Amino acid sequence: MAYQNFKENVWAAGIEKGLEREYKFVSDCTRKYEGVVKKLGDTVTIKGAGEVTVATGDDGVLPSFGDPETITGTNAIMSIKHWAKFSFLVDDIDSAQGAEGAIAVYTDKARKGIANAHDQLVASMAADPLAVFDNSSAVQITANNVLETIDNGIQKLWENDVPQNERLILTVSPRFYMILKQKYMALDTDNSEMIKRGAVAMYGNVDIKLSNNVYTTNSGAQDKIMLRTTNAIAFANPRTKVEPYRPDKFMGDAVRGMSLYDAKLIAPKEMIVLNCKYA
Repeated sequence: MAYQNFKENVWAAGIEKGLEREYKFVSDCTRKYEGVVKKLGDTVTIKGAGEVTVATGDDGVLPSFGDPETITGTNAIMSIKHWAKFSFLVDDIDSAQGAEGAIAVYTDKARKGIANAHDQLVASMAADPLAVFDNSSAVQITANNVLETIDNGIQKLWENDVPQNERLILTVSPRFYMILKQKYMALDTDNSEMIKRGAVAMYGNVDIKLSNNVYTTNSGAQDKIMLRTTNAIAFANPRTKVEPYRPDKFMGDAVRGMSLYDAKLIAPKEMIVLNCKYA
């Protein structure tokens, strides 16, 4: 096999670039820690700013200052623990590398599988112990209460001091979306900028995205739908590697690849989980 002709970095870069087109959950995470973590087991401590106490008075006298306040922030630790891998046989590495060759076809399928795994991990942040739910028990979603359910989530985020002009993301299941569409026929589906962000509709300042990876419980009967800002969850995919090899038990060449990744809920106040069930 002409290993020296295998474009390892090109194929790895192609998968990474293609992942961005597939994402529904990851695309709305903060990615700024990817340069800090580089390999499996690497850890980054994500520091959150604490609150500053502001004292007031009405006695008409200039205040005196005592000792400065010691502010305690928050620390969230994200470790790279997750991996996704693939490997497949090809007849000949040189002929398989063409645009219509086996490597292009199979790495495209692998890319979609990896993106799916990444999105599933981010969606599972709805089950994080720090996640805040709109209701302790699931609410049955109907055309009569679907907008009220979204509005209640938006209100809770505003009450958590999320700015009212902050873009929010609601990633919903097909069953939630169909109920929403029945109620809100004015869903904007023609905005080109919205489509670039992967949204299927807009509701006020909320991008509505559609995914089959919404986290579920009760054997899939209940959805845990996340309404969040792009600051709520951190995601890192520090390494994607693709390489050729000769498997011992086969007469042929093979290609294998691996992606390292992880996610962390780092700003719980900027995410509300809509606890939903259906008729």
